[in-house]
Amino acid sequence: MELDTAIAGKVDTVFADMDKPRNPGAALLVVEGGRRIVTRCYGCADLATGRPITADSSFYLASVSKQFTAMAILLLAAQEKLGLDDHLRNYFPQFPAWGDTITLRHLIHQTSGLPDYFGLFLPDKSAPPSVVAGDMVEHMGGLTNAEVLDRTMHVPHPDFPAGSQHAYSNTNYTLLSMIVGLVCGLSFPAFMKAAIFDPLGMANTLVYDASHPSLHNIAHGYVEQAGGFRRWDYPLLTTGDGGMFSTLDDLFLWDQALNNDRLVPHRVLQQFFADGATDDGRSTGYGFGWMTNIFGTARHVAHGGSLGPYNTCMVRYLDMQRTIVLLTNRIGVPGPRVRVQQVADILFGG
Repeated sequence: MELDTAIAGKVDTVFADMDKPRNPGAALLVVEGGRRIVTRCYGCADLATGRPITADSSFYLASVSKQFTAMAILLLAAQEKLGLDDHLRNYFPQFPAWGDTITLRHLIHQTSGLPDYFGLFLPDKSAPPSVVAGDMVEHMGGLTNAEVLDRTMHVPHPDFPAGSQHAYSNTNYTLLSMIVGLVCGLSFPAFMKAAIFDPLGMANTLVYDASHPSLHNIAHGYVEQAGGFRRWDYPLLTTGDGGMFSTLDDLFLWDQALNNDRLVPHRVLQQFFADGATDDGRSTGYGFGWMTNIFGTARHVAHGGSLGPYNTCMVRYLDMQRTIVLLTNRIGVPGPRVRVQQVADILFGG
């Protein structure tokens, strides 16, 4: 579907700062009623060659990856290969006794009390994981799930009793990805490929791990430095909390699968979009890899991601079958969440 020229121009103004020669930029997808109504790309995927960003450019998704990890858990739960109320020590018996108080549901809903692993490995432990700078992460290059597990097992106690409150922690989803591997007998990347990516035709989506898989048509990340841009290559080998690369074209296929029971039965899909809760029933505003209270408008789920120069956002307006995906390979001001809201205002009147 072609946008009205005037409307397209308004959308383009949201990304005017990124639509420049030899500058990193952004890729935008808007879906309504199962149709792509906007696909707009701005800036370069490779500054050295001038290769432009396209809908086929592969971006690091950062925490937008979490919804895929949550779906993997739900797939295995639907097959009765695990239970959401299984305890952490069922899978990692080497955890201290306090691991018996933490369930998979606590991990999914971010109510486990486990500390965020960025705080366990970064030299500046005062830096919030959500705003970790690229140069801080670079010193963690090569960090693996096994190292995260080992460091987490040696904390003296959780930050709070499991289920008592909500606190966002990347550790939760890293451990969930390890549990997927333990249950299915495959590596987490192999399971995701076999159970989700291949069935949906997401040929250019992958989980990056120690096997160092080849990245398709990569949109390199860039950080501003000395009046120019320095290339920033993704350094981690952790999975579950992030680790995924994908394209707008593939994310469109993922979005379509979330409108039907292609992956899981309808009752499970409804759970996928449901809000989480503490053990005493208070809403957490976080469900299965989705936040449920970002925009405060129509019923929706959303998640952003940020690591180094890669900044991402995906929001699904559930009752309207509208989805907006924004991927960037540079830090921009405003960030993706604000730009997504601006695009929604232009296209849908808020």
